[in-house]
Amino acid sequence: MAIGMNLSATTALLAALTVTRVASADPGPVPSADQPVTAPGMAAVLPRAEPAQPVELKSEHTALAWSLGGTAISAAMFVGGMASNNNGLAVAGLLSSLVTPSFGELYAGRYVTVGMGLRAAGLVALAGGLEDALLSCSESGCHGGETLMAVGAIGVVGGALYDIATAPRAARSYNEAHARHLTFAPTALRSGSSTVYGVGVGGSF
Repeated sequence: MAIGMNLSATTALLAALTVTRVASADPGPVPSADQPVTAPGMAAVLPRAEPAQPVELKSEHTALAWSLGGTAISAAMFVGGMASNNNGLAVAGLLSSLVTPSFGELYAGRYVTVGMGLRAAGLVALAGGLEDALLSCSESGCHGGETLMAVGAIGVVGGALYDIATAPRAARSYNEAHARHLTFAPTALRSGSSTVYGVGVGGSF
């Protein structure tokens, strides 16, 4: 009976020592702060930005110069045609003004502008006013269509000025839209003794 009790006590003591040794054993190396922590079965992956494709940014000064230069060409054609009684050249200057003030926006990748709409409406009004003037001509002169022609002139000039003023902004918007680059990759965050897995986001703006 005494031998059995001693044997049981010895077995219990050995079991306690074994549990204590396992509990105090070295848990192994702990990942450093610069090493990735991954979920079981996942490869260690850090968020890395893929090399962005080179994008040719647009110059605000170049956009403004294109709009100014295009407008000047159309204006020179119109004034030269009127001064030399060359109606064909004057009409060509007017029609080209539908597009030339928007050269800056076209350079910046914007192909339809508010200024184009204003100039188109202005050209229609000019044509209507000119038709009224021709139909009202008599021995005393042509006196019709003045209001329509005035409205048309305001539309053409105002539309040109609008596109000139907004050309630099169009280039700036293009640069902002093409300078963004995002990348995604699995990652992990340690908080005390727990680890939270998620997705890392990187990029340039």
